[in-house]
Amino acid sequence: MKLSEDDNLNNIDSVLIFDGDCAFCNSCVNLLLRLDKNKKLRFTSSKSNFVKSIERRYSVNPNKDNSIIFINKSFLYYRSDAIIKILRVIGFNKFTVGILKLIPKFIRDAGYNFVAKHRYIFTKNIVCKFPNDEDKLRFIN
Repeated sequence: MKLSEDDNLNNIDSVLIFDGDCAFCNSCVNLLLRLDKNKKLRFTSSKSNFVKSIERRYSVNPNKDNSIIFINKSFLYYRSDAIIKILRVIGFNKFTVGILKLIPKFIRDAGYNFVAKHRYIFTKNIVCKFPNDEDKLRFIN
């Protein structure tokens, strides 16, 4: 889905919307903060004001859909498509990303949905790390 031009997202190129209450999601964000050497990604919680403003205009509800949402150049990506696009943006290994893209979407999304549904089981002993001052600049409220 493409966002309209008047949403004024031109100054925000790549935003990952994630479940801020989920330790697994926070761990994934922390991993992406380390992997994104060129600092191309921005991050926001699914409960942020930024997301609320988008929810009003589009049928975007990361909490209901149990999905991460990735906005890149005014396009919305969900589930496994979001993961693949994120990996491309941060310059992850092109071969690995290409292999993931070859897997049919319904299979990728089934795997994503399984992990999303059971994500709280995976994180019983994970403690959320607060971003340092430099990383805080990459979060949108």
